[in-house]
Amino acid sequence: MIELKNVTKIYSVGEKKVYGVRDLNLAINEGEFVVIVGPSGCGKSTLLNLIGGIDTPTEGEITIEGENISKLDDRELTKFRRQKVGFVFQFFNLISTLTACENVELSLNLRNIKGKKARKEALQYLEMIGVPELKDRFPSELSGGEQQRVAIARALAKKPFTCWQMNRQEILIQKAVKELYPHSTNLRKNWVQLPLWLLMT
Repeated sequence: MIELKNVTKIYSVGEKKVYGVRDLNLAINEGEFVVIVGPSGCGKSTLLNLIGGIDTPTEGEITIEGENISKLDDRELTKFRRQKVGFVFQFFNLISTLTACENVELSLNLRNIKGKKARKEALQYLEMIGVPELKDRFPSELSGGEQQRVAIARALAKKPFTCWQMNRQEILIQKAVKELYPHSTNLRKNWVQLPLWLLMT
């Protein structure tokens, strides 16, 4: 479960204070598929950065799986992100010199799964997300939608507690939910536990 209590994030711009989020309270249960929508500048990215441990709140508490991450130092936050959070960035951030399968294997390496076992599991993730045929292609050989799916497989390969995705504005949210949620359900029915999934558009 993710719980935010009276969370405020203030950025200093010169002598001016800018609120990223203000006095936010939120509770999200494990297994939920959550969509965060709103106009540019309303605090969507700030919220996800706080939940993902990329940023820390100025005030308030953020609790994930019973752990108050607001109290963690930089080293502890790095460990939290590595073990508990799967990121699918706006431009996917696939490594250009690695194939789709090798990109997924990187997440498995973080779990100390390497070699042939990592290759086998990476292929299973690509298959469950619906793109096993892309395994030997490089990012430059993939469409935007294909890169998105590989990035999702890479994020899920970490077996995180929470997985979040930042969508490009031109990707319609209805399309994202229609395409991604069935794959997530398929993953849950197979051999990985579906994390809490946050979609920001």
